[in-house]
Amino acid sequence: MKNPLTGIPSQSSFYKINLGENSFSYEVHSHGEKKIIFLHGWCAAKYFWTPVLEEFLDLGECITMDLLGHYPSRIASGFESFTPEDLYRIQAEGIQKIAGEEKVILIGHSTGGMFALAIHAMYPDLVEKSIAITPVIHGPVKGLLSFAKVMADLKMSFSLDLSFEILKRFPNLFHFWFEQAVYDGKGFVQREDVKEFIEAYRPHFLKLNPYTMGTYLQILNQSDLTPLLEKTKIKSLVIGGKEDKVVPVTQCHHIKEKCNYLDYKEFVHSGHIPLFEEKEECVQYMIDWILNT
Repeated sequence: MKNPLTGIPSQSSFYKINLGENSFSYEVHSHGEKKIIFLHGWCAAKYFWTPVLEEFLDLGECITMDLLGHYPSRIASGFESFTPEDLYRIQAEGIQKIAGEEKVILIGHSTGGMFALAIHAMYPDLVEKSIAITPVIHGPVKGLLSFAKVMADLKMSFSLDLSFEILKRFPNLFHFWFEQAVYDGKGFVQREDVKEFIEAYRPHFLKLNPYTMGTYLQILNQSDLTPLLEKTKIKSLVIGGKEDKVVPVTQCHHIKEKCNYLDYKEFVHSGHIPLFEEKEECVQYMIDWILNT
C-alpha cells in the first residue's frame, strides 16, 4: 500500500542525521544487500524520486536523501561562503553516517548528479559506483538556470522569494516549471501520472528556502568537476537528455570527451528529466548498468 501524499510504499522509514550545525533527513524504502542513495537536484526535494523509486526497490536498500540545505535539512551559518568542495564534503559525511562500513551506489539528478560524481571521485572508499542524470559539470550556469541566477544576483531575498510566492498563489504555474524542463512540455504535463506527481510534489517544493536556493546557484556558478574527474577514474554512468534546456547536454559531451572512461548514454527524446520522459527505457538502462558493471 502506498502513502497517498508521496506515492512511496507506506513501510518507508524516516530518519535524521545531525552533523554539528548541519543536518540531513533521509528515508529508507526497502532493504537488501546493496545500499542505493538517491540525491535530488537544485530547487528540488527527495520526493522527486517518487515516480521511479518503486522500479529500484528489488535491487537493495533504497534511500532518498536531502541535499544539504534542502527542507527539512538544516545548514550551518556562513553558507554563502561555502565552496563546492565544502558542499561535497558535508554531504559525504552524511552519506558515511548512513553507510557505516558499507560502500554505496549513488544516483543523482542534475545538481545531485554533480554531487554523486564529485563524492565518488573524492571518496572512492565510500562509493562503489555512481549514476549522474543530466548533471551540472561546470559553471557558469547556463540554460534555464542562468535566468534563475540573474534573479538571485539582483536581490536573492526579494526576487526568489517573489517567485516562490507566485508559485504558492498560482498553482498552475508549477506545471510550467516542469513544462520548460522537458522535451515535449505540453505532452509531458498532460500525462495523468505526471499530473498526479506534480500535485503531490508541489507542497514539498514550496517548503524550500529561496535564499538557500539562490546561494546554491552562486556556488554552482563557480563549480568545475573536470579537474577532479580527469585525475580520478571512477565507475560511473552519465545520462544526458539531447534537448536539455536546464543543463545543456554539451556539459555531458564535455566530460565524456575529457574522461572517456565514463560510460555515457544519451536519450534523444528527452530534456532535463529522461528518467520521467523516457521512463521505461531510462530506468531499465540504469538498472542493467548497476547489475552488469
